This record gives sequence, structure tokens and C-alpha cells, in this order.
Amino acid sequence: MDKSSKYFTPNRVKKIQIKYEDSPNNQYNHIKKNIVKNGNDILNSQYKTDCPNNEIKKEQYDNIEEEGTNHKINGPKKSDRTKRKAIKSEQNDEAIKNLKNENDIETKKKMFTITYNKIKEMRKNINAPVDKYGCHMLSEKTDDLKIFRFQTLISCLLSSRTKDEVTAMVMDRLKKHGLTVENILNTPEEELKKLIYGIGFYNVKAKQIIQICQILKEKYNSDIPHSYEELMKLPGIGEKVSQLILQTALNKHEGIAVDIHVHRISNRLNWVYTKNESETQIKLKSFVDKELWSELNHLLVGFGQVICKGKKPLCEKCTITDYCQYYNDNFVTKKKKKKEDHSE
Repeated sequence: MDKSSKYFTPNRVKKIQIKYEDSPNNQYNHIKKNIVKNGNDILNSQYKTDCPNNEIKKEQYDNIEEEGTNHKINGPKKSDRTKRKAIKSEQNDEAIKNLKNENDIETKKKMFTITYNKIKEMRKNINAPVDKYGCHMLSEKTDDLKIFRFQTLISCLLSSRTKDEVTAMVMDRLKKHGLTVENILNTPEEELKKLIYGIGFYNVKAKQIIQICQILKEKYNSDIPHSYEELMKLPGIGEKVSQLILQTALNKHEGIAVDIHVHRISNRLNWVYTKNESETQIKLKSFVDKELWSELNHLLVGFGQVICKGKKPLCEKCTITDYCQYYNDNFVTKKKKKKEDHSE
């Protein structure tokens, strides 16, 4: 027996009709005839006439309770109302997001400039790991530019998905061992794995480093490629690492190095609405002035390491929460919902 036939038996329908006929002040006493069982939609022509605005909904019929000879029609549960409000809120947020997505480049530039400059001000008082252990800080001070560039490439490769402090520690080990193309080629793979232990995916990266050294010796005279396209051909070198190498080893600025910190902050501040770091890089390049490309990664990485963390960000120390989607979703909206729930 389905739900409708369970509640709307002939005897029960008759009792409901009698009860509401005897209640002259009840504005719904005409809802009594021609109740039609039709799946989950039990309506009748009189209902449509008396309740054009759907004052009584299907949920109210479903919640009919029987206590002796008394019957009452209950409204939607509070939890149902809360759910509907949450859905409506999500729809509003989505509409706002779509609207912002359609903003012109000048508007995006304006909003970006405001928040970016505020981050710059905050960063003046922040000592982040990237300031001390970033890839640009880990190469040996040497007059041999080939060695400098090679060590910078290796530090950028190792830094991917690894904390800066760990990258710095491993780079110290490698430099003591002798971090040159020729010396790495003379190092057994198992020994190299031990040297870079602690790095994310160290087993894979040990193989990639050896392969890179072979390519550099054969094709580039133990130097590194000087173009983005050639760097991308090296094992383990992706878009972000290529851009970092160009900026830190060659002082070339052909794009924006977007890592997990830059991707997260850019989306939280509504600069972009993207699913991955590659999309973020493309979107940012469309409206961020080229003169900022080289500094953007370092600035945002430090901000993300100390303030705008992935988990439990320190929003109380941030001066741009008014522009932040994360803060709005997790603090402002939740407070509003609590107030609405209490008022009900």
C-alpha cells in the first residue's frame, strides 16, 4: 500500500470532511470532495479553487495525525523550512557567482587591485617559510651560472607538494653530496632516494632527477633549457614548476606560477572561479598586469602559509574578509542562518 492510500482511506476522508464542515471559521472547510489518488500528488479541483496560492501543501496532508476522533493538519517541519532556505541561499550564491563571472576585465582588475594591495600590506608584517626557504634562496652562491640554474631547477622540482622547510633540508643534503649534473649521474638511484627522503613522492622524483640530468648533459651541455616549451618536456616539470624555474633561474616572466596557495586564495577572493591550478593561471593572466606576474606567487604563497591556510585560516588576522567568499560562507552566512532559526 502506498503512502497516499494508507492515509486517505474512505473512512478517514469522511471523518476529515465532517470535521471541517463543523468548523465554520476554518478557511479550508471546502477542501473535502473529489480527493484523487494520483501517486504523490493528491489534489482536487476544489482545492485549486480555494487555495490558488497553495496555502495547504502536499506535506500538510502527509502529516495528518490521528488522536482518537481528533485530526489535525500540521505545517511543514522546521527542518524542512531550514532545508528550503539553505537551497535558496545556495541558488542565490550561484546566481551571484555567475554574475561575477560575467564582469568585464576592468571590474575584475579593480577588485583584484584593492585586495592585492591589502595583502601586500599584511605581508610586510609576515615572516613566511617561503621568505627563508623558497626556491630562489636554496642554490649555492657560485659564479658558475650553469650550476646555479641547475640547482634552482632541482629545488623547484623538489618543492612541489612539499613544505619549504623540508625542501631546504633536502637541498642542503644534496649540496653537501655535490649537486651538479655530472655528480648526480654518478650517484646510484638508491643513494639518491636516501638523499631526498622526506620529499613528496621521493621515489618518483629520484628517477626524474636522473632522467633530467641525462637530458641536460646530452642536449644542453649540462645547462638547463631557456624556454617554457623546452622546460615542459623535462620529466616531472609541469606548468607551475616551469614558470618558477623561468622566474628564479632565468629572470624571465612569461606567466604566473600558480600552486595550491595561489589557486586557493584566488578563488576565495573571487578573482577567479576555477577547478584547478592550470585554469587559475589562464584566468589570472587575462587581467593581472604583467609587471606583477613575478611577485604574485611569492606574495600569495607566504600569505597562504601563515594567514589564508587551507584548513583553519586565521580570518581574525585578515583585513580583507569583506571580500572573501570563504569567510562569507563559513561565518557570515552561518550566523544569519542561526539567527533565522532562533527567530522561528
